Amino acid sequence: MSRNLLNYIQNMKIKRFLSTKQSEGSTLLITRQAKQNNSVLSNIYQNCSELTLDRFIDCLLDNNFTRLIKTGTAKESDLLLAWENIFIEYCEKTNTTSFIHKFKLQKDLGINLNKLFIIETCISTLRLHYSQYLVSTLISFGYKYEFDYKDKEAFTSDLNRVELNKKSIELDVISLQKKLSDIQIEESKQPVMTIDYFDTWLTTLAKWKGLVVINANEITVTQFESMKKLYSSEMTKQSVRNGK
Repeated sequence: MSRNLLNYIQNMKIKRFLSTKQSEGSTLLITRQAKQNNSVLSNIYQNCSELTLDRFIDCLLDNNFTRLIKTGTAKESDLLLAWENIFIEYCEKTNTTSFIHKFKLQKDLGINLNKLFIIETCISTLRLHYSQYLVSTLISFGYKYEFDYKDKEAFTSDLNRVELNKKSIELDVISLQKKLSDIQIEESKQPVMTIDYFDTWLTTLAKWKGLVVINANEITVTQFESMKKLYSSEMTKQSVRNGK
């Protein structure tokens, strides 16, 4: 087998490897604006206004994102994107900005880890043999060096410069991990959200409405949160009246 063919096969393996890793982190790389421009998948729940509470609970507490499927099947990446939109919408409805902040930190961490992994893979592979695809990948990340393989010393120097400059990404990763760790410490001091939280609210709202029961599969997330706000507002007014 010729050397050129061997290099071609090796490059193809690397491309498939990198594309797999990029697709694994793709949900973290796509911005919310870009996702909104994507065509809506009709067989997946996309927002709180149509998602029933029981399905939301299964996603939130058990990470069972298949509950977002209306009919048929769906790609895991599509389910994760849909859940991300739904969860952010839920946080906005409930004014839980800390969750949104944590979510953004996790997203940024994923982006940086994914970028770091690809860069390190490019460097280690290019030290073994030249690949225009990997050089183009490094350039796309902002490392606009010559990467002249004919000048081995200069080529090695350029790779060393990439190695040195990627430390800024490593520092970002450390910083993000520290911020997430601090949030997790604070969260550990708070009550854990369980199914009891939702059951208690449903029981309270049913009693307030004069109903025997409110089933989680018969109410959307938006309706649930709206009822909670109305109930809390009514209780506040009642407390003020009783205090007069």
